[in-house]
Amino acid sequence: MSDMSSAFAIQFIGLTISFVQLGVAAAQGLCYYRAFPLDKPLLKYLVVTVLILNTIGVLLTSFMYWSFFSNCFRSTSPRCQAWDMAAMILLFVNYTLPFIVQSFYCHRVWIISGKNIYVTIPIILFAASSYVLGLILIPPQAAGAFSNHTVRRSISLNPFMTSF
Repeated sequence: MSDMSSAFAIQFIGLTISFVQLGVAAAQGLCYYRAFPLDKPLLKYLVVTVLILNTIGVLLTSFMYWSFFSNCFRSTSPRCQAWDMAAMILLFVNYTLPFIVQSFYCHRVWIISGKNIYVTIPIILFAASSYVLGLILIPPQAAGAFSNHTVRRSISLNPFMTSF
């Protein structure tokens, strides 16, 4: 199997798993609304927000795979190497969604522990640091996504990497 076909197979498996996880998340959301109809509206909005962000993430991932394999398959043009706006939004969603869930988890631990801040401070610090570092590591969007000429370096190094 060639490198391209194995990469395609791995990405297809990952996308399929993402769709299965989206179905599980939708089922969990439906079960939540049936089991806890009297919860506060803010909590219900949080659950809907998580479901919507999860759906957006899976749809953007699908769009990126389709776009890559229909427009950029076996292409080394700089346009195909640069991140587009869909990728930036996807990265933002993929960092924001876990932060929302971890913050909710921290809130529940705070309630269960009798409002003990010494138990919840490490949780919120890890969640916040993960979120902030993730947002910092999103590439800048000045000239494509890679303003520091990473695209040119990766294209010029590509012949050397394939020979090893």
